[in-house]
Amino acid sequence: QVRPHPDGARELASIVVEPEHRGQQIASRLIDTLLSDDPGRMYMLVDRPFANHYRRWGFHPTSPRALPNSVSRQYRIGRVVTTIGSLALRHHIRIIALERVEQ
Repeated sequence: QVRPHPDGARELASIVVEPEHRGQQIASRLIDTLLSDDPGRMYMLVDRPFANHYRRWGFHPTSPRALPNSVSRQYRIGRVVTTIGSLALRHHIRIIALERVEQ
């Protein structure tokens, strides 16, 4: 989904494909469609190992300080949740912010 925020920021979020359907380019086609309908500035919050995957759509790491307030709030919440999750899962999750400038 492209999640609109109250301050006008938009976030590409909640991209999930069931395990039995992965490897079929479903998520890529979803992202292609979502971004073709909404070509402006967009943000994402992802686990660091997956950040480079989104470069093909023009997403690049950005400083959390440069995020709009609404996305910054989501980032901070995500960092807390993933820190707790990392402890429970014994797998370090490191959320980073990505930005896609207008295409």
